[in-house]
Amino acid sequence: MPFDPALHHRRSIRLRAYDYAEAGAYFVTVCVQGRKCLFGTVRDSTVALTPSGRIVVDTWNALPGRYPTVDLNAFVVMPNHMHGILVLTEPNAIPKEAEGGETPPLQAPGIASAKQAEGGETPPLPAIERPRAATQRKRPTLGQIVAFFKYQSTRAINTLTGTPGVRVWQRNYYEHVIRDETSLDNLRTYVVENPLRWELDTLHPDSPSTW
Repeated sequence: MPFDPALHHRRSIRLRAYDYAEAGAYFVTVCVQGRKCLFGTVRDSTVALTPSGRIVVDTWNALPGRYPTVDLNAFVVMPNHMHGILVLTEPNAIPKEAEGGETPPLQAPGIASAKQAEGGETPPLPAIERPRAATQRKRPTLGQIVAFFKYQSTRAINTLTGTPGVRVWQRNYYEHVIRDETSLDNLRTYVVENPLRWELDTLHPDSPSTW
């Protein structure tokens, strides 16, 4: 069945007895506290990112540096949320680059910083700490990865805005275990095309959604 965003909300029930450190693909949605549009605006079906939005992009892209068993697939940062597909691999998995294959695009097309959209230069951002690889013996769970992402991006955004201790993200997040190629293809399409449907998005600040 094609992905239906109307069915997905942050109170989704985690699968009982499911090992969320298990190798596989996962779709994740994380929403800003209060659905505030901190990360940018949508102009002509393109997301123009603010400096805070670009911090989110940089922090997401840095996850494999912390967790070597994490591969990034398609993702998009929207004005008040982000969608991303994470692939958890076995510790001895060979990266696609080493196999000579192509690496899928990390960031959905049609995303630019606000300055880039205006034709100007992008201002410097606070340095994103490139985290050291995790040393725990067990593979990280999806929850640990998302929590680390939220913590790192919140800290960098609060440093940028001079608002220490202010919550950026909602406490919970939505996840979906991707079980087959059809589901993966549907979700990749949903991620890439998300800016096209912004006005109808259930996470739009004007939406009556309970997120």
